[in-house]
Amino acid sequence: MRTLIKLTSEELEQIDLIAKARYENAKKTSRQYSWGNKPAPKNHKRDILGLCGEWVIKKYLQKAGMNIIDDSTRETKSRKSKDDCWDFTFSDKELNTWSLEVKTTKTLMHAHLLIPKHRRKYASDLYCLVKKLNKETFEICGFIKKEEAFEIYNKDRASPCYETHEDLLLKLNDIIGEKNEKRK
Repeated sequence: MRTLIKLTSEELEQIDLIAKARYENAKKTSRQYSWGNKPAPKNHKRDILGLCGEWVIKKYLQKAGMNIIDDSTRETKSRKSKDDCWDFTFSDKELNTWSLEVKTTKTLMHAHLLIPKHRRKYASDLYCLVKKLNKETFEICGFIKKEEAFEIYNKDRASPCYETHEDLLLKLNDIIGEKNEKRK
């Protein structure tokens, strides 16, 4: 699959502002870090990484002629897990609607698409893995259907989760075409 997409300096500036606002809102409203599970992040860098991946996929979908219906990439308020089911919903050329969750990593070799255990209850139709190669260049590793994304559970990780190696991910058209055939 391996598609490279660059973000412009203007896009990176907008992402930084949105990520900063998201981080501040989450800090004000979240009780997640008050229970002693994990220390709260010190800044919004993690938010920037995730948001960059979302913007990369948005550019990719638009370039591929997909119509983005519900786009959360500009939202700044924090959502509860049950309300945060996907990053996008989009329609393909056959007008079928899909929900998509984007996962972004800085791991360059042997990256895994990681999905926390609790997300299975609120699964998206599709998942995507994006790698950050440098400040503005990102690689889309591929996509996977929810049924396959939840096949491998790794309880040995520090935070147990479902994982899929990047080599098992597919092109978006391969997945959408397969599902469209089943819908007919």
